[in-house]
Amino acid sequence: MTLNEINTKLKVLNSKFIDTEFLPCDNPVINIKYDENLKNFLEYVIHWRGPEEFIKSEHNVNEAEHTLRVFNRDKEPDPNDIKQGLIPCSHLDSALRTLAEKYNLIKRLFKNESYNENGLYQIKLCVGGEWTTVVVDDYSLVTSSQSNELWILILEKALAKVFDCYYNLTCINLSDFFLTLTGCPS
Repeated sequence: MTLNEINTKLKVLNSKFIDTEFLPCDNPVINIKYDENLKNFLEYVIHWRGPEEFIKSEHNVNEAEHTLRVFNRDKEPDPNDIKQGLIPCSHLDSALRTLAEKYNLIKRLFKNESYNENGLYQIKLCVGGEWTTVVVDDYSLVTSSQSNELWILILEKALAKVFDCYYNLTCINLSDFFLTLTGCPS
């Protein structure tokens, strides 16, 4: 199905998109197929949330869906907007901060730059040397956000899907992130 067909179907069903290849459950966070002991890595229950649940409007909590956006219209991404996530990935944070300096390198990864109320996003990543479209939903592990921008959360989720789980992002080196995000070896 095309993106428009999927969005139309979701509107008819009055439902949000859920990525069945990367379900919002424990396995995408720490895939225990690598090591059974990893399931005890986190000391708390994992709670997935949609952006409308954790992004607050400046005016009214009920208006959050009106302020949700992938990219802010007012300003370019700021490297200081990128904060450590649930699982610390300093190499990913460094790569995203560097790319935030060159706004166009981030924006070109998104097939659609506007907020999708159905929660469906397509990201272009260089996987194995070829540009691949990665489809993800907007369910996230965060409880709050630095801004009302979703690009960081969506991009991190697409990378976690490519590398099999969020925990694996801690093992990827900086040059591999740059290759995946830009297509250029570093």
